[in-house]
Amino acid sequence: MQEATACIAAIDRQITELRDQRRDAYNAYMEVYSANYADMQIKQADLDVFDFLIKTTKKMCDEQTSLVQVGQESMQLCENSMGGTIRFTDIALQSKFDRLLMKGTKDLLRNALMGTQEHKALSFFQQPMGKATAKVPVISGQSGESGALKCGPIPDCGLLYDTLSLEWEGTKIKSTN
Repeated sequence: MQEATACIAAIDRQITELRDQRRDAYNAYMEVYSANYADMQIKQADLDVFDFLIKTTKKMCDEQTSLVQVGQESMQLCENSMGGTIRFTDIALQSKFDRLLMKGTKDLLRNALMGTQEHKALSFFQQPMGKATAKVPVISGQSGESGALKCGPIPDCGLLYDTLSLEWEGTKIKSTN
């Protein structure tokens, strides 16, 4: 009887140890999973922004090339003390763009526009924006930072599209690693 009790106690200890090991392994897994999930969320947000920009700028650049909208800029390149961004005259597009942006993505976009990433693309702000440069009033539905921006027409729509494409590709490659 004493032997059976000792055997039961030993098995109970083994079961408790295995449960503890399983709990510790699960906690370690969840820690790594949570970190990877948070990183993937950021990378997916970056891809979403660049995907939106690629599709939108492609459409708008094609429209500008075909002279559908003579004298009306549907997209402008803007600069403030923090760097550059893109503004849309369509409030719905601008609202969608603002919702997609996150701080990390703002930095990626700013770097793409300023030409400071690995491939050192020509900065759009090294080119004079001309007399069309003006402060943009804050339009209902846009973020408050819009009023501090100096905006002008995009000097080279093809270069903007190509630069954004390169940034999108770089972001896509980084997100798969």
